[in-house]
Amino acid sequence: MSRNDNGGASDPDESDPPRFSSQHKDRLTASPEKDIPRGGSAVFDDEAAVLRREKSATAREDAAHMREKAADLRENAAHLREGAAQIREGEAHAREGEATLREGVIRAADVVQAKRSEDRLRMMQDANAQLVISGIEAHKMTQQVETAKAQLDHLAHHDVLTGLPNRMLLQDRLSHAIELARRQGRQFAMLFMDLDRFKHINDSLGHAVGDQLLHSRLHAAWCVVCVIRIPSVGRVATNSWCCFLLSSIRTTRLSVRKKYLLR
Repeated sequence: MSRNDNGGASDPDESDPPRFSSQHKDRLTASPEKDIPRGGSAVFDDEAAVLRREKSATAREDAAHMREKAADLRENAAHLREGAAQIREGEAHAREGEATLREGVIRAADVVQAKRSEDRLRMMQDANAQLVISGIEAHKMTQQVETAKAQLDHLAHHDVLTGLPNRMLLQDRLSHAIELARRQGRQFAMLFMDLDRFKHINDSLGHAVGDQLLHSRLHAAWCVVCVIRIPSVGRVATNSWCCFLLSSIRTTRLSVRKKYLLR
């Protein structure tokens, strides 16, 4: 029982509340505080675990994406390496083709140059051969021209039948003989000979027999001329001849030589 302020006694159930010890009060006040955080922390732990799992899943997904990207990058790098290798191989083939082309061009140029050299050498050989042939032909033509010129000169100054000097050559020799005799102060003589009745032989026996007789007679006369050393003799007409006699020949010897010629 307790005593109230008025000095009277009071009922223990009504007057004062129950008193607890400080330890019990502490336990009473501490126990609900401890119980409430335990439940909240569990919830918080579950949410954190969920968040951590979500973050872990997200990280794993990101890692998977990164691995996929890395795989894609490696695959792309492999493709790039393959492409680079193909490019290098193509460049190598291109260089080989270019080298082959250069070799082909060089060989073709060498072949063309060799062919040109052979053609040029062949052309030079042909030109030299043609030059030699042309030289030989020119020499032959020169000889032929000289021979023809000599023949024409001989025909122009000699008798066709007898081969003796004709009137033109005799006139030229007569001019030289006169000039020589004038310079040396010497004299010379001319002897003219005729073949009698030669026209009768031509008319009766024919010109062939007359030419044969004339040729034989002139041949004999020419032999006599060579023996007695008359400088020049020629035919001036059909049956006429002329002889040059030098001034050293005496009159008696001249008459003797005349007899030889007229036999």
